[in-house]
Amino acid sequence: MRRPSHRPERVAALLREAIAEYLANRAKDPRLRDAIVTHVEVTRDLAVATVRISAIGGHDARRRAVDGMEHARGHLRTQIARELQLKQVPTLRFEADHGLEHAQRIEELLGELRRDAEGEEA
Repeated sequence: MRRPSHRPERVAALLREAIAEYLANRAKDPRLRDAIVTHVEVTRDLAVATVRISAIGGHDARRRAVDGMEHARGHLRTQIARELQLKQVPTLRFEADHGLEHAQRIEELLGELRRDAEGEEA
């Protein structure tokens, strides 16, 4: 019986680190100024990596960040190939991550509930 491979998770972690380093130190595109890599998922065959991107500034900033990442895809893939020395660098797909926005909205709602509960106690 074949054991499950943890290689996709290891490659995802390496990719996340390499892309975050690129954003922090090498990206010159102003659309990437506030971009954040929130998650990377790699397929079992290591052929495709889905990179979730968020950005400070809401929906428009997130969309610009994803567009900027798509524009930098080829250059980024070349950098990753050089740095990580993988036999095959996965095809990079970029998606906007709405998780931070959802978390912020949940915090707002919880704050409203707390204020309402405190108002009822008074």
